[in-house]
Amino acid sequence: MKPITIEVVSPPRCGSTLTYHFLSQYIQDKNNNFYIFQNINKTHPPFEPNQITLHNFDFETFYIFCIRHPFSTLASLLIYDMGDSYDVESALNERYVFNKVNELVRDFKWCYDFIKQNSLNVTIFKYEHFVNNYRYFFDFFSRTFGLNFTDENVDDFFKNYNTDNLFDKLRKTVRGSDPLYHSFAPNHISFSKGNNEDNIAYIPFKFRSRIQREFKEIYELYNYNPVSLAGIPFYKKYNANCFSD
Repeated sequence: MKPITIEVVSPPRCGSTLTYHFLSQYIQDKNNNFYIFQNINKTHPPFEPNQITLHNFDFETFYIFCIRHPFSTLASLLIYDMGDSYDVESALNERYVFNKVNELVRDFKWCYDFIKQNSLNVTIFKYEHFVNNYRYFFDFFSRTFGLNFTDENVDDFFKNYNTDNLFDKLRKTVRGSDPLYHSFAPNHISFSKGNNEDNIAYIPFKFRSRIQREFKEIYELYNYNPVSLAGIPFYKKYNANCFSD
């Protein structure tokens, strides 16, 4: 059997950690009598210009790119960076926010270029397709590689990794002490538990239209529509234990 490595690649906050845990538990060392999946890696851009620094860059690696709506990626990233409790207006100044926007534009473009140049051994997992719909992972590997799974596999993965359980579990677990959650940070899951619009509510009104414009090209590259900002409120304070008005 031919050994295959799987490399998960994504901008931050696009579901790569969840995907990596799925692969490590249910795909690593499985085979379909032709391929055996021996190694699972995870990588985030940026990479140096003209220098591939993925773990592998060859046709013995299958690349999974986790992609999320750019505006929602930004909203989740800002919450993650700021921690479990902060004053939104004082923490998020214009320079900081748009430095993050520029970094994400760079990372999304890098991913797109790689995907276009290596389409034979690359697939895209969109966050919106798999968050709390974990059968998506199992169905993909069953359909694409002929691997077999049980309903119990799907149920167990959902039980351990649904966002409600993760939110509570990660805050009660010393990082690295539980192999089920070893690569998650304590605040990996926000109070919004992956809800895109709820996360965007922690971005001040004054930045939203410009963010929308800055991401226009990325929307088009990945077939995303602009966020419908109408009706999304603004929460001035973030606290992982409660909403703030």
